[in-house]
Amino acid sequence: MNRAFLTGRIESLKEISVDVVSIQLVTSHKWVDKLSGEKKEEKEQHTVIFFNKMAHIIKKYSRIGMIILVEGYIKTGKETKRSDGVVYINKEIHAKSIEFMEPVRVDGNIK
Repeated sequence: MNRAFLTGRIESLKEISVDVVSIQLVTSHKWVDKLSGEKKEEKEQHTVIFFNKMAHIIKKYSRIGMIILVEGYIKTGKETKRSDGVVYINKEIHAKSIEFMEPVRVDGNIK
């Protein structure tokens, strides 16, 4: 089963075409180091792709910094080789549903 759930903050939003939108979603993991007692945080950035009606919803109602919950599946894309020889495999989340975790503003009113 290929299923992913992510809750995070929208860092950027890019319209790829009329019916396709890509966002960068930042998630974090916090813990306390057992040896030092120091608080630590690790952040990850995820590319999430929205299609058709969901692309229109994310364009209309979302904003940078907003917390959202996304459900989707993981899609492995092309390998990219940098000039220094490092190879990256592009992984994306293709969204199937979205839930806004904070109030959405429509025409200046909170919905």
